[in-house]
Amino acid sequence: MKKRIFISIALVLLTHLLYSQENNSETESTNELIKKQLTKTDHQKIETIENNEKDALKRITTVDKIYEELSMTKQDIDSLKNRKAREKLLKKTSKKESNAVHDHVKALGDLSDNNVKKYDIYNKDLQKFSKSIFENRISEINGLEKKASTASDNADLFLQKVSYTVNTNELFKIYTEAYKHEGLALLYLEKLYSIYLNWDLSIAKDIDDRIAGILSDKPDVKDQSKKIIEQKKDSVILTNKSVFDTIYIEKVPVDKNIIVYKVQIAASKKQLSTDKLNTIYKEVNLIQCSIEDEWYKYAIGFFSNYQDAQTFKTRTGIPGAFIVAYKDGIRVPITELINHPSFKKK
Repeated sequence: MKKRIFISIALVLLTHLLYSQENNSETESTNELIKKQLTKTDHQKIETIENNEKDALKRITTVDKIYEELSMTKQDIDSLKNRKAREKLLKKTSKKESNAVHDHVKALGDLSDNNVKKYDIYNKDLQKFSKSIFENRISEINGLEKKASTASDNADLFLQKVSYTVNTNELFKIYTEAYKHEGLALLYLEKLYSIYLNWDLSIAKDIDDRIAGILSDKPDVKDQSKKIIEQKKDSVILTNKSVFDTIYIEKVPVDKNIIVYKVQIAASKKQLSTDKLNTIYKEVNLIQCSIEDEWYKYAIGFFSNYQDAQTFKTRTGIPGAFIVAYKDGIRVPITELINHPSFKKK
């Protein structure tokens, strides 16, 4: 429960980093500056998105209060000597916590969805500007476009895991990380607006500071020597991952005939260090690891369609990367799936 409260606090701080900017008679927020030059339709869409975001954050605050109340109730449960009274209160508390967790995950998902919608609107709107009149900043503009696209892709990678994840704590982590990457993508687009609309240098610096604040908030990644264990239990594949400093269980529902495509980026007889993995793919915490035939195999992405995986592989530009497929959690040759619906372009 404390972990959930911590995640909520961190999310609020992250939201502050992403969007906060003091408003006074001389300075307008970047959001307001962007909305001024949007079409009426897009302006209204952004207004709706921002209202939804406020609602989601309000729901998270409400859930946090419930968590705190439940924490106090737990102390009361521990102090009860009557077994029946203790069990009755515990049952009531468990149901209340379950509802709170459901509401929390839903709010996190809504925040992430709002950012995706806002990114699409900004990205489309930016196409109306011509790069040709900014000859001295073409390199910077191209760099920002690439960073925005990469951050958006990384957010998508996290969100692709949602449908394969039943562990609530992992859903918290997935949505929070997706929200962070989506927020970064939006900030890079804001920086593009600052160039095209010739914003005051102080505003551009504020955006840079917020980007730096998010980039500096990275998990403490440590090399692990523990092995990765995969086992099949009931209808769920349990994967004990040890790429990061925290070992966690990822539960992947095994539906009949489910096909998953990934992009394999490395394989080694020995477990690769995080430093080595970082030279292959910068977002180390998005790399999945499994042991197959005594080989450590590293992959990124969860795709239900081969063509989507192919497009992503091309965009990563990682030398030697290739697509692998899994059916019911078991690796199968791509050639076996050529006639499968998932192999065809959507």
